[in-house]
Amino acid sequence: MSDAPSGQADIARTLAEQWREVRKGLLEITEKLPESRVSRATERAGWTLRHELASLASIDQEVAHLLAAARSGAVTLDAVAIRRLRGEAMHAAQELRLAPLREHLADGGERAARAIEEAEAFLATSLSLAGKETTTVLEHVRAQLKRTSASIDVIGKHLD
Repeated sequence: MSDAPSGQADIARTLAEQWREVRKGLLEITEKLPESRVSRATERAGWTLRHELASLASIDQEVAHLLAAARSGAVTLDAVAIRRLRGEAMHAAQELRLAPLREHLADGGERAARAIEEAEAFLATSLSLAGKETTTVLEHVRAQLKRTSASIDVIGKHLD
């Protein structure tokens, strides 16, 4: 058990459950997505549905990385390093066919959810991403959860 107050443990558990629920919705929607549509353009200039999916894979990687950094005591993270992490994660995901990409998203989502649960003692930690306002770990994870939901909506609009 951690040294986190009970309330923080509850918040971490709830946030991890929300992460899993959103990921479940993502996986359900991608089951309806044929391989032939992943290259369909979205409203975002230059982006396809594959880019959206790859972006979600990068969010999982980023969240797990940031939570590990918070546990190790890092409170300021280099924006260039984070962009590199996102870019590498997106590139790796974009190279996958749809079925392996679904598995990749399922695994990455679960890794991020476990990292959220394990970071309960660090959710209130201030986090400074170079070039952005200082926030807390909790606020950043919530923002990434919201961003994930928005991407799922984009994907859903292109199923029709």
